[in-house]
Amino acid sequence: MTGNEYEIRGALLIGWLPDPRKAREYLTLEAQRRLADRLARIEGHVRSIRRMVVDHRCADEILIQIAAVKAELNQTAAALIDSEI
Repeated sequence: MTGNEYEIRGALLIGWLPDPRKAREYLTLEAQRRLADRLARIEGHVRSIRRMVVDHRCADEILIQIAAVKAELNQTAAALIDSEI
């Protein structure tokens, strides 16, 4: 077999999986740190929303915070994509 051929349960797949010899670093250490920090902030924000629900806060306030978390997640996804390009 060559570098682009893989055998999985008796089936020979040609060019289906990437050549492991050409693998590159998934995330730089700096990008990984930035993304981990973003996710930690989002995690804290979600915990605070949970507290708002337990404390019977107004639904409008909770929905605003949920929208903020959704925006933060979208920005994090965009940052991940940017780090891959």
